Amino acid sequence: MSVISRGIQLSIANPLGFAGLVKALVRGTLTALYCKIAKPRVKIEFPFFMYEIFRVNGPGRVFIGSQCSIYPNIFDGVSIVTLDRESEIRIGRHCSLGGVTIRCRKKIEIGDRVMAGQSLIQDSMFTECQGTSEKAMPQEMLPRPIRIGNNVWIGAQTCILGGTTIGDDSVVSLGTVCFGNVIEEYRLASGNPSLRPVSISRLMRMQDMHR
Repeated sequence: MSVISRGIQLSIANPLGFAGLVKALVRGTLTALYCKIAKPRVKIEFPFFMYEIFRVNGPGRVFIGSQCSIYPNIFDGVSIVTLDRESEIRIGRHCSLGGVTIRCRKKIEIGDRVMAGQSLIQDSMFTECQGTSEKAMPQEMLPRPIRIGNNVWIGAQTCILGGTTIGDDSVVSLGTVCFGNVIEEYRLASGNPSLRPVSISRLMRMQDMHR
């Protein structure tokens, strides 16, 4: 749905909702323009909707696709931190993020139409490594890239850590911890740690059997 059609529908059905949309669009536009001027390594495509606080810090590169929204949650808005000049975070289009903290030392990719509640996405076990050379660190503690596919739902109080790949159309349930997991497409991941993601198709068939 385009911004114009979305705005027309809201203005007719819910004037207060339309006012909130306009406010979020103005805040998002000003933030995107500020980043373009003051933080050239942070690129935010228009339109960008900010219903809550959005913070981005660090020397790395951040790209956010068009029509993404920042929503309120238990914790304020969204916080993105890059920990190295070579860090790269890419967030696709039409994503809805609320209460998400992203810390990146190497690379984090988030696809299109991802919806995430209060969660931590972090590609390294430690965020402060001053005075410690990379060679001296244990191999398993080195940063490993994270890839989250399209149409993924990330539940509240989840942790997605280094080396995790989440396939398209998957769901990460409440309180799940993923560390080095490879979750195939259309799977439900749960548990701490998450070990055996379940096929969503299988769950739906089981549900139909018990009706």
